[in-house]
Amino acid sequence: MKCDSKMPQQDGWRSQEYPPKEEDRAYPSRRGCLFLRSRFDRYMWAVIAVAILWWCGLREPGYISRTHRLQKEMNEKLDVQSIRDWMEHPPSGGFAEWMEHARSLTYDVISLHREDYPAAVSAVKPVDAYLHWENGVFTLKLSWGGGFGHYGVAVGPSNIPAPSSSANEYRLPLAPGAYVWHEIQR
Repeated sequence: MKCDSKMPQQDGWRSQEYPPKEEDRAYPSRRGCLFLRSRFDRYMWAVIAVAILWWCGLREPGYISRTHRLQKEMNEKLDVQSIRDWMEHPPSGGFAEWMEHARSLTYDVISLHREDYPAAVSAVKPVDAYLHWENGVFTLKLSWGGGFGHYGVAVGPSNIPAPSSSANEYRLPLAPGAYVWHEIQR
């Protein structure tokens, strides 16, 4: 017996006429895939694709804009000169002793306790503050951040120029001898 598409079948879905009539279909047949039926759908998906491409790499990295915002904020809030005065004439007691001790033992980092912060540092509320000994000069580094990167401010003597950006750190000048920085995670 020859199989004919018009011949009704005995049971189930095959008992209907094949191919089904247009009005019996679950959705009307159109060219293209299911989610790109209309011109609006195609424009919508094109906009979504462009947005995804922009988000994935056609825009500037986030650390650049965050560092520029930090630079603007620190220009308004941070008194760099008072920090320099505090570093040149440290308060008597623990901090001055730690500096001398660090110089003698060649430590390169001294973490400061919150009670040792000068007033200018306490005003900006850093997560961490430490003195970094490098090339015979102390630099006070303030840092914020967490799992998505650390950022902060470094204040050194005014006669030493701020270093340029490196492969691991993006830097912007704040004042002579001071700069804002953001860690670059790769």
